[in-house]
Amino acid sequence: MMHALPLLALATAALAQNLTAWRQTNYGAAAATDGDSATSHDATRFSILHNRIDNYRGFYIETSGASPLTDFSVSALYHTHGADDRGGLVTVGRVCGGGESKYMAVVFANPRGDGGFVSTDTFFITAANADGSEASEPRRVNEIWPIYSDDESTIVGAGAGACSTSEL
Repeated sequence: MMHALPLLALATAALAQNLTAWRQTNYGAAAATDGDSATSHDATRFSILHNRIDNYRGFYIETSGASPLTDFSVSALYHTHGADDRGGLVTVGRVCGGGESKYMAVVFANPRGDGGFVSTDTFFITAANADGSEASEPRRVNEIWPIYSDDESTIVGAGAGACSTSEL
């Protein structure tokens, strides 16, 4: 199930994209989702907590500073859609070695493995070390923008920072 999740993480110039505002208030790491990239949030785990479920294809993440977020995993509280689906906290994305890119696009893989969107109201972004272990030192995130399932823009990038499926 989770071991078969395909993942595509892209390094991209997000400024060329139409960045979408959040449709809801984030009750988690609000400075990272306030629409103002001049603000930032430093942590080892970033939470995005909403009051209602929405459908997401991924995130754009802007990072900067001496300790940028370059290696991380994204987990979502996944909600069931049928008898064969099981809900729970699952990994929907992972970036390994995001490098010096200031902007990254993370395209999610849903637990069904059908290439569709992720339905959730809760995300956790957990900073990692280069070896994949959880980071103990805070990393900086300036802004996180959603990519909704109904966004019409194409997610553009070079594919840098992708992890192999065995690393999920």
